[in-house]
Amino acid sequence: MIDGETKLFGNQGALFMNAMTWWDHSTESNWSQPWGLAIGGPLAGQRLNALPMSLVLWEDWVKEQPNTQVMVVPTLVPQPGYGFFDGVALGDHARSYNFTVLRDEIVVNDAVGPYPLVLHTNPETRKVSVYVRQVGETRS
Repeated sequence: MIDGETKLFGNQGALFMNAMTWWDHSTESNWSQPWGLAIGGPLAGQRLNALPMSLVLWEDWVKEQPNTQVMVVPTLVPQPGYGFFDGVALGDHARSYNFTVLRDEIVVNDAVGPYPLVLHTNPETRKVSVYVRQVGETRS
């Protein structure tokens, strides 16, 4: 819950400092999973309350919680207009992108650290292609 409102989170698919990132469907903010902190989007800087948890083997969990049920989802269909593109990692530099921006702009020129990039999006297939803008030793 954020400000008393239940939010639906999804796995953003990218890593930030070697940890999973999440996004919430309603604001499309990008969240650092271990920090519980919004690192991008309208809620950037907002922190979630930490909840207690246990990391246990499944067989031990089931012994203690025999009525546990597991949801199996055979196919996940991405919701158009939601979430972030997995992103780009080059050397020590990384960046994720809001898919809505990539979908709407089709071609995005950007840089990740010293690497100039161009991203091309096919809005119908949701495929994002990333190219380093470099010819020989020259980066443009």
